[in-house]
Amino acid sequence: MAELHLEQIGTKLSAALEDQECSILKTETLLQEYRIACEHFILERFHDALDALSKNLEGKLWDAHLRINRRFRKQLADLRGSKGKKRPVEQRKAAKVYTTFLKSAQRFYRGYIQKLASLPGGIREITAIARSLSLDITSSNLEANLEAESQTSPEVQHALLQSCHQTLIRLGDLSRYRESCFNTPAKKKKWEPAIGYYDLAIAVDPCSGLPYNQVAIIYRTEGNPIRTLYYLYRALSAHEPPPTAFDNLCLEFKRIQEKAWEPDGLIDAPSLTEDPLTHMQCWFPLLHSLCFSGTATQEYDRLEGKILEQLCIGLNERSLDADFVCMVVLSNIAADFAAGDRWQDDPDEERKEHAFKSFQRLNIRTFSALLQSLKTERQQAISEGNADGTACITSSLRRILPGLRYYSSWLISRATLLSLHQDDTTLDRFVKEFWIVYAEALSLLIPTIRFETVPRIEYLLEEDEAILGFRPLQQGQMEQ
Repeated sequence: MAELHLEQIGTKLSAALEDQECSILKTETLLQEYRIACEHFILERFHDALDALSKNLEGKLWDAHLRINRRFRKQLADLRGSKGKKRPVEQRKAAKVYTTFLKSAQRFYRGYIQKLASLPGGIREITAIARSLSLDITSSNLEANLEAESQTSPEVQHALLQSCHQTLIRLGDLSRYRESCFNTPAKKKKWEPAIGYYDLAIAVDPCSGLPYNQVAIIYRTEGNPIRTLYYLYRALSAHEPPPTAFDNLCLEFKRIQEKAWEPDGLIDAPSLTEDPLTHMQCWFPLLHSLCFSGTATQEYDRLEGKILEQLCIGLNERSLDADFVCMVVLSNIAADFAAGDRWQDDPDEERKEHAFKSFQRLNIRTFSALLQSLKTERQQAISEGNADGTACITSSLRRILPGLRYYSSWLISRATLLSLHQDDTTLDRFVKEFWIVYAEALSLLIPTIRFETVPRIEYLLEEDEAILGFRPLQQGQMEQ
C-alpha cells in the first residue's frame, strides 16, 4: 500500500516537473509529499535498506530537488539579466522564495540524518555525525542503538552509512546553492557550512571522490586555483572518483593557462609582493598545467626553479604552514599518479610520457627541497646544543615532517621506477642529487631520535587521516 502511494506521488511529481506551465509552488507542494513518502518508506523498512536502495528512491528524490533548483536559478538569472534590471522588487521576491525552498530542503535532509541516528540498530558513525550537526538525539535512543547495533547486519549498516554519506553531500550542495544565490562577491561568501558538510561526508566514506569534487567547485568559484587543483586531484585519486573528475581537471588546466597570460594574470600577479605564499598560490597551478600539457618549454624550467626557491624561502621564513606544505606535496603525488595512469593507457604517446616524467621530476625536486630545509634546521639545532630530545623538534620541523612522511611513503612505491630514467639525463641528475641529500638528511635525523623509546600508538595521526582513501599512497602505506 505504501509503495503504491509512493509511486502515485512520484508520477504526479514527474508530470509536474515536465510541465513547464505548472507553477513552482504546486511542484514544491508535490515535492514535500514525495519527501514524506520516501522517508517513511525508507525508515519503516530500514532493516531491508538494500531493497530501498535498489529502488533508488533517494536518487529520484534528489533529482526532483535539482530540477526545481534549476527552475529557480533560471528565474533568478532572467530577472538579474538585462531584461530584469528595472525589476529589483521582483528579484528580491524571487530570491526570498528560492531561499525558502533551499531552507526547507536543508531542514528535511538534516531531519533525515536525525532519524537515521535514532533508528534502533543504527550505527555509531551516524550518531556521531548527528551530534556534530547539533541534532537532538535522546539518550534513550542512543542506549537502544548501542544494544541493537550488533543485531544489524553489516550489509544494512553499510547501506545506512552510504545513505548518510549521500545526504551530507546533498546538504553541502544545498548550502552552496543558498550562498550562491546572493549577489555578493565570491570571496566574501560564507562557504564554511557547505565545506563542513562535505568534510563530514569525507569522514564517513573517504573512498568517495565526490565530496572532494564539490569542494573544488567552491574554490573555483572563489578564484583559488591552487586549492581547486588540490581537491580535483583528491577527487581523481579516490578509490571511487566521480565520472567527471578527469574532465574537470582538464578544464581547470585550460582555465589556468588562459588566465596566466592575461595582464596581471598568474604570471604577473606576484610581482608586487615578496610573500612566498602569494608566489606559490599563483605559480604552482601554472606549473602543474605546463607539466600536464607534456610540452617541454623554457618557461617550465624557469617556473619550476622559482617555485622551489619560494618554497625554501617560505619554509625558512616560516610563512608556509604544515597544511599548505602537505597540500603541495599531495598535489604533486596525485599528479604523478594520474600522469602515470594516462601514460600506461597510451604508452606510445610522447606527450603523456613527458608529462609523467615532468611530474616525477617535480616530486623529486620538491622532496629534495624539503630535505634540504630539514638539514638546515638540524644543523642549526646541533650548533645550538639541541641535538636530541624533544627540544630538537622545532616548529619549522613540525611544518616539514608531515610532508616528508608522505614523500617517504611515495618513495616506497616509486623507488624502482626512479632508477629507470638513465635515458633522461636531466631527470637522472636530479634523482642522483636527491639520493645524496636524502642520505645526508637521514644521517642528521637518525641520531636525534632513539627509536626504541618511541611509543607505538594505536590511532591515526592527523596526516594519516587526511590520506584515507588516497590511492597513490596505498602501496606505501604509512605505518602507525
